[in-house]
Amino acid sequence: KYVRVTEFDINKYNCLRPVEYRDNSKPPIILFGCSYTEGFGLDENETFSRKLADYSNRTIYNRGHMGTGIPFMYYQLNDKNITEKLPNNADYVIFTLIPDHFPRLFRYRNFVLTGDHTLKYKIKNNKLVRDKLMFPLIHSLYTSIIIEEYVAKKKGNDINEVKPLAVKLFEESYKKFHNKFPNAKFII
Repeated sequence: KYVRVTEFDINKYNCLRPVEYRDNSKPPIILFGCSYTEGFGLDENETFSRKLADYSNRTIYNRGHMGTGIPFMYYQLNDKNITEKLPNNADYVIFTLIPDHFPRLFRYRNFVLTGDHTLKYKIKNNKLVRDKLMFPLIHSLYTSIIIEEYVAKKKGNDINEVKPLAVKLFEESYKKFHNKFPNAKFII
């Protein structure tokens, strides 16, 4: 059974699934990823986070969000409004990686959670920097549909394009994650 979008209370969960509370004596698990992690279109009892909570008897914080990928995890780990709501004693932080995350490294997308037009990053002087849109309106009406998908798929299939950016995003995410969750294991 699938949940109609109107039945999923986006405002209630700030576009995120609710926390799956279980045994508080066990360290929790935090999930990052895209719609697969979020469980978009699924009833609460069908989601990965619910199944993991039931199996492990641990509290699960699901921070997956549809259409996102590695850059969104990096964004979330850098946003104090998000990380302050997460427990410091997490035992595991899990990022669910799917093949489409590589082309997503090269796509501009509008994210409801941030109010930004993009969470696209690039490497400049060996640092990650936001790759901002110059003309968001033109992009949203034209290039995201016609040109961007072609470019993203082409770059997303080229290991020479993907590897430096993906590795840098994971390295920087790991640093942030390790500061916030010093005892947790990071699993991809």
